[in-house]
Amino acid sequence: MHSVNYETLIRQAPFAYALYEVVFDENSKPSDFTFLETNESYEKMTGLKLENIVGKKLTEVLSEIGSKGFDWVSVFSEVARNGSEKNFEFYSIPLARWYRVRVSSLGNDLITTIFYDISSEKHRAEELERFFSVNLDLLCIADMDGHLLKVNQTWREILGYTEEELEQNLFLDFVHPDDHLATIEAVEKLKNNQSVPNFVNRYRSKEGSYRYIEWRAFPPGN
Repeated sequence: MHSVNYETLIRQAPFAYALYEVVFDENSKPSDFTFLETNESYEKMTGLKLENIVGKKLTEVLSEIGSKGFDWVSVFSEVARNGSEKNFEFYSIPLARWYRVRVSSLGNDLITTIFYDISSEKHRAEELERFFSVNLDLLCIADMDGHLLKVNQTWREILGYTEEELEQNLFLDFVHPDDHLATIEAVEKLKNNQSVPNFVNRYRSKEGSYRYIEWRAFPPGN
């Protein structure tokens, strides 16, 4: 088995990493956290250099903590008290970036954070949401098992269903019985990574009548 230098791996890892030691108050409760070490990605993502923060308390480095900024001390304290782990997303106002964070207790009064920059992911989701909200066509995202994962407002306007009513059911449940076989065949094409550019079936509206829907479907994954 090859010898692995884990310290080097963490230092050069693509995710941001920091290690802290718990500082207790006079009642033996976690009240602050001292920086012990960080890696290169942490410095790049936050702009905080190790030589400027090591040995300092979290509240010294992030002076607005608990007021205007994200209250790291409260989150860290909860993890330290419970010896647990917490995952969440947060937006950094000074850096104008979104991060996905994991805070973990290592025991022995040590806490670690690992986080990733997910700003691009968030921006894509926001763009998709805007596209869904303003488009006049019926737009949906569905999986190959027939579940509607996301629909836009136009479905309510044309068919009468709420987004929740559609997303709780299989789309085949709304298709006219005489169109089931053709619809299943179209889904099989998608499963084989083939686009379905001009497929028509009948979809039941909430008041019971059927509407003819022309589908243009593309298979990006499942």
